[in-house]
Amino acid sequence: MSREKTDRKREQEWQRTVALYRISDELTGRQKVSGVAAGTGVCLAISFIFYHSVIPGVILSPLFLWQYLKRKKKRCYEKRLRVLREEFRELAGVMASFLLAGYSIENAMESARNQMAEQGKKGDLERILSCMIREIRMGENAENVWLHFSAEAPLDEIRDFGQIFSLSRRSGVSLAEVLRKVADQLTQKLQTEIQIETQIAGKRMEQKVMNLMPAAILVYICLTSAEMMEVMYTTGLGKLVMTVCLAVYAGAFWLSEKMLESISR
Repeated sequence: MSREKTDRKREQEWQRTVALYRISDELTGRQKVSGVAAGTGVCLAISFIFYHSVIPGVILSPLFLWQYLKRKKKRCYEKRLRVLREEFRELAGVMASFLLAGYSIENAMESARNQMAEQGKKGDLERILSCMIREIRMGENAENVWLHFSAEAPLDEIRDFGQIFSLSRRSGVSLAEVLRKVADQLTQKLQTEIQIETQIAGKRMEQKVMNLMPAAILVYICLTSAEMMEVMYTTGLGKLVMTVCLAVYAGAFWLSEKMLESISR
């Protein structure tokens, strides 16, 4: 029984340790509040534009907010991964410099963490480095710590480095040289991603303009020729037509998002 309790305790400790290395894809409280406020505003604006009433928007706001926050959550997570990749590239280069200067891997990690904190980079990687250093101080070796991190890392580069780190320690390969190569490879990859992002930036702007155009044209017509559009807002048939138009509008928006995602992959 005592052995089962010991195993259970170890499993709980392992789960707590692993949780420290995970990159959460959840929105922060502030992001949720801003997302709900922005999403509600967009939903009510669309409702007023297409029906001259906010009642449909109030009724459909839960569904709209669910999709809006889901999209915001995805965008924020992708941004966190981009920042993590960039910070890991810098970390690899900084640690390589410290190792070449004669630092041990443990001291190189702590010095790199301190440098990140001084530069104000208190993001996911700085938090994870602090957890890794804490584990090392508690008696865990650096190899296992990096394996713990790489096992939960959302980026292939970090997962691969965890395995490379373990192999290099066993085979006696220069870790500084490994880190420098990792930094160079990440630099090339980031430069390629920047070039791709620059190329599709124009397409992204075109998408935003095209998505706004139907609503903008409808607002313009309502402001300049209100009597011509009155039938669309006061009769049952007109409201049905506007509902169909809104459905087509939403479908076109969704299609443009999917097309842009396929281009950026």
